[in-house]
Amino acid sequence: MISGQSINSPKSVSPIHFQTLHFPAHAVLCVTVCCLEGSPGSPHALVAALRVRPGKGVVQHAGSRKASFPPRPVWPDGHPSPPSGQRSDLRAKMAGRLSMSERLNAWPALVYEDLAPMVDYVNRLVQVGGKYTLDEPFEAGWGNIVLDVTSRGLRTPTFRRQGVTFEVHYRLLDSDVVVESDRGSVTVPVSDGSLAAFYASFCDAAAELGVRPPRTSLICEIPGAPRKFEDDQVERTWDGDAARLMWTAFDLAAGGLETWQAPFQGHRPRVGVMWGGFDLSATRYRAHPATPEADRPAFMQNAARDEYVSVGFTFGDAKSPNASMYAYIWPQPDGLEGRTWGVDGAAWNPGAGLVLLPWSTLRKTADPRQAVVACGDAVYEAAVETAGWPADVIGSRCDGWRMSTTPPAAVRGRDQ
Repeated sequence: MISGQSINSPKSVSPIHFQTLHFPAHAVLCVTVCCLEGSPGSPHALVAALRVRPGKGVVQHAGSRKASFPPRPVWPDGHPSPPSGQRSDLRAKMAGRLSMSERLNAWPALVYEDLAPMVDYVNRLVQVGGKYTLDEPFEAGWGNIVLDVTSRGLRTPTFRRQGVTFEVHYRLLDSDVVVESDRGSVTVPVSDGSLAAFYASFCDAAAELGVRPPRTSLICEIPGAPRKFEDDQVERTWDGDAARLMWTAFDLAAGGLETWQAPFQGHRPRVGVMWGGFDLSATRYRAHPATPEADRPAFMQNAARDEYVSVGFTFGDAKSPNASMYAYIWPQPDGLEGRTWGVDGAAWNPGAGLVLLPWSTLRKTADPRQAVVACGDAVYEAAVETAGWPADVIGSRCDGWRMSTTPPAAVRGRDQ
């Protein structure tokens, strides 16, 4: 299956699904390769000719062909192997070396007043499926609840219950929610309406797959919200353009945060969206106990039982109506004032206890993804220098090709 479209074959197939790839030029590709069984000798596969349209998030299936591994590369601008004279330009784009106008198009402006109604709406919707994560084993800092940023929206982890295995996919680009299980799948359209109406439709649809309603319907971390999903009767407007813009921001920020997080060798939950506060986070933990603030709710206290460094993205709120990357060290050490944070425009905000890098500044940098990494590295360096965090738990920051071909001694030598 490629991009949700079936490829029929007279032979049995064994699907292998690869992770979502975040290209710098803002095209996203998710590929499933169907390996043909029963073929002695070199393996073959049915490989679709895929075209990825930057900025559109659209994958076109242009037919199937039989090919030996590895298939020819697919370039993010939609061409197969380009003429040799164009390859350096395309490689530069793939590496993130875009012109200012290209960067501003790839990293769009985020106006809080324009996005706030949809951010509020989606924050409420994702809590419905998010509640199932509370049944999962607890991970430090609530790592068990994060929603993955996919090529179409936000998705829960896979839930393995007695009698049914399922996941919930909030497809922001398709204006629907898909519940997928071992028994099949159901789709719940998302449009204008109330959270209460959506919750009722969701529960009815999920029941067809043997999925019970969440154990609780309490609305969490949204100031002024009714107590339960069923009580939220406010009619809200679904804006597909705003949904795409939200996904774009999450997708771009996730690419930078995943790159920053990858070399950390300690405990690190998946990079993802916390469905309560609705921020995207990448967090590093160490097994040093911390003292939570006693006046916080129990779930917040339990998030702060251990020391951690967190870097993330937020759309902002009414008190701080600006989208930004943020970072902080818990517990907050002394000595953070006056430091530099890896990127011009990133600054320490003592009132909030955060390092803030405004989105409006980030999108104008020469390489926004690398700017996210640089800011995160500067925050971790501050944790090493002011809070005694270990400096020797950061491994190589490189891709799998290097690790598949370079002996360990040479890798260590280049890292030093």
